[in-house]
Amino acid sequence: MMKTIGIIGASGKIGFLVCKWLEGSVRIRGGCRSFKDKFNELKDFEWVKTDIYDSKSLEEFSTGCDAILNCTGPAAVIKESIALTAQNLNIPYIDTSDIILVDKDARKKLTGENICVGGAGYVPGLGGLLLKWASNRLYDNISKAVCFQGGIQSFSAIAFTDIILGAVSGVGYSDSYYRGGRILKENNTKGTMTVFPGTDEAVFTKSYLSEEMIKAAEALGVKEVHWSNMVNDEKMMKLIMDSFQIIMTEERSSAIEKISKLSSSYMANMNRDLKKWSSLIIELRGKKDNKRKEYLLEFNVEDEETACSLVAAMICRRVLKRDFDKNVYWAFEIMDANDIDELLKLGKDYFRITEKEVKVRNA
Repeated sequence: MMKTIGIIGASGKIGFLVCKWLEGSVRIRGGCRSFKDKFNELKDFEWVKTDIYDSKSLEEFSTGCDAILNCTGPAAVIKESIALTAQNLNIPYIDTSDIILVDKDARKKLTGENICVGGAGYVPGLGGLLLKWASNRLYDNISKAVCFQGGIQSFSAIAFTDIILGAVSGVGYSDSYYRGGRILKENNTKGTMTVFPGTDEAVFTKSYLSEEMIKAAEALGVKEVHWSNMVNDEKMMKLIMDSFQIIMTEERSSAIEKISKLSSSYMANMNRDLKKWSSLIIELRGKKDNKRKEYLLEFNVEDEETACSLVAAMICRRVLKRDFDKNVYWAFEIMDANDIDELLKLGKDYFRITEKEVKVRNA
């Protein structure tokens, strides 16, 4: 008997793409404010009118589901409300954002009485998964991982606000890297311009170490991890800096409103003719069978929603298929190497791995 996944935000781009990845393997209950014609394309799909700000509506939607996936935003406003509904009904909960893991107040309200998975998307999500896959498939031990993520994208104001808030809300460490259990400062903290695989021109980079990558490094025994966000223009860099100042100086609800307005203004004036792209690039160094190995992992997509939906769909499959201890997890904690193999097989058009020539130096 097929299980039922409840997807809240099914009318959005990520939510609908998850439906497409999952259709045929599960029953899908889509929750949003109004029915969309595109739902007629889906197999085994049921639409239920849902108000994410009404607890009774959320409970009615969730009852009878075998798991709930949240694809809505802004995460900083919704926080743990949908997760608590799932917890009260003892239904596994999956969130494409990491709010239930990194927001201290939200985390305290989750008792661990059901399965909750946060960071089940592109960023956060895929970075930790690729690091785990490399640790299991390519190396006996990884001594260093240098990660870059970013590109040129067009988002809704809500999605863009979530990205900005995630980047500047203090959940993680700016201008920092992980080494041997310590958080250390990067030497270059002013941002640099570099050309990466998949990019036609140089982009700005800014170091930012997330909780996800710290947890992954600790769990996998990776000695050193660096992460930089790639920003395509000076206006976006200014937006990030202005948003950081707002977060630091204003009350949170006011800050969210102001950042949303700044984000909307930026998106309204964005050059729509620019070619859209997004890349997650990881340079790895370590040992396999006592030999030094270096690899370059690249995950290149035209739009980030495609990558996010693929990861979220695979995590839904994992949660529905196997039993877990009831707890709160990062995505990489519940996916084993075989699961990630399957994810990369489905995403084979986006993923590339290159073994690099090892120079004469210590790994």
